[in-house]
Amino acid sequence: MKSLEQLVSKIMVWGLAGALFIITAGLLMGFLDKGIMFPGNELLLNFGLMLLLITPFLSILACLIFFLRTKEWVNAIISLITIVILLRGILQAIGM
Repeated sequence: MKSLEQLVSKIMVWGLAGALFIITAGLLMGFLDKGIMFPGNELLLNFGLMLLLITPFLSILACLIFFLRTKEWVNAIISLITIVILLRGILQAIGM
């Protein structure tokens, strides 16, 4: 179980760090361009936000795979339900 906790921790830390870096780069590019948002800046901001939304999904997916491999069916079902709820939220966020 400790390896699962370490994996989820790494996914969350790297996802947050990556999103923070990408969003900060997009904001800095906007400020350096005298506050004008160009399509590249907006693309960076959107990509950073999508990475921030996808990070919890990836950690729950890792849990689901772990629970399926260890045959912990109750935890696997809970993880699957959580993934469905997160997918629904992500799809609503992007307008689908």
